[in-house]
Amino acid sequence: MAESFIEKFKELDTEKETKNQLMKHMGNVHYLVTNICDVYFQRMRRQVYFTPKSYLSYLAAYKKLYTIKYKELDVQ
Repeated sequence: MAESFIEKFKELDTEKETKNQLMKHMGNVHYLVTNICDVYFQRMRRQVYFTPKSYLSYLAAYKKLYTIKYKELDVQ
């Protein structure tokens, strides 16, 4: 999912290797959050769900924040 998101995000002004590392990082974040949800359930006996929609929201928030910060740098 992160691969198609990053490839379509034309505003991302960086080298291909950095994009690849970002894709790996986003995948790792998804994996870690999923594992922490399991740990939370084991400790607190409360279920927390990290759905594909949650992951898409995370990707959209990254895109929005990146765009805002990139524009701020252009102004400076």
